[in-house]
Amino acid sequence: MRGKFAFLVVFLLLFSVSTPLISPVTSSTSFSDRPLEIKTPSFNIIIEKQPWRLHVFDKRGGLIVEESRVPDVRYRPLSFYLDGWHFVKEVESYSREGEVYRFKCKTSGNMKAYVVLSVSDYGFNLKFLAPRKSKMVSESLTSASGSNRFYGFGERFNSLDQRGNTLEMWNMDPPKTFGTSTYVSVPFFMDLRNDKEGISCYGIYLNSSTKSQFKMCSDLMKDYQIVAESNTLEYHFIYGEDMKEVLSRYTGLTGRPALPPRWVFGPWKSRDAHYSEKDVYEDVNMMRRLDIPMSVLVIDSPWDTAFNDFEFNPKQFPNAQEMIDYIHGMGNKLVLWITPFTNVRS
Repeated sequence: MRGKFAFLVVFLLLFSVSTPLISPVTSSTSFSDRPLEIKTPSFNIIIEKQPWRLHVFDKRGGLIVEESRVPDVRYRPLSFYLDGWHFVKEVESYSREGEVYRFKCKTSGNMKAYVVLSVSDYGFNLKFLAPRKSKMVSESLTSASGSNRFYGFGERFNSLDQRGNTLEMWNMDPPKTFGTSTYVSVPFFMDLRNDKEGISCYGIYLNSSTKSQFKMCSDLMKDYQIVAESNTLEYHFIYGEDMKEVLSRYTGLTGRPALPPRWVFGPWKSRDAHYSEKDVYEDVNMMRRLDIPMSVLVIDSPWDTAFNDFEFNPKQFPNAQEMIDYIHGMGNKLVLWITPFTNVRS
């Protein structure tokens, strides 16, 4: 078995929520040399200018998350790798247009970098533009959650909570090892906060298709780091009362697919490989004999003559159409394993 049903669980979860995302708000700001405060109906942001550091608080004044205070240059907030690691030191100037804040910053090594912050009711988007020739960029954050339990990152084969792990955002077929590697990486996670004042949740979504890593307290006890092989880093902070609300706002941001047909939500039957038609008939008949509900039979790889040529292997399935008709006649749908590439020998 190759973890296909882990994908189905995530698939079902994404369809279970439908709260609208975010709408523009009016922020009150102070334009003095003091820290910049940005207020929304749900949370407040405070940005220290010298040195640069961003903090996010709830409406009661409780800390939700903030940029790291670790002095090691590799874990400083908004760092980049050029001829070594550098970081944003301070704000030189900034401007505001509505709810968009643009910061011109001075970095270590006496270079320039830019930060663009776009704020809404239940979140913000932060875009960090490092010097053009930078090879990597990173952000380091500290969660105020006492538990620091991190859920998300797409299909994984180790555990639900990814605290203490480094998660690569890079799909592989097959994965190097099952565990933290994956067929389906998603650069999004949620951290649930539970204290005496109540429960709240936030999510972080890295908007990037480059190879990246999430180091979830794997190097440091309290801090986590996002590293991307690029000269820009863009992420969304998404706030909500619980995981369902945060997940709904995330899918509202990235897009929601249409509701699939009813049969998709029934039990699926698969095995690592069906080496013959006998194996297929055995699965269908045994499920019926044991009175186990079933709506889908999955035929995993290998089943075709080459990767994605969509031709049943005649040695493996000499009477493919008859087999398909039997599966349908028993009230089941047939799903075939494919990959998003074509073999060069196909």
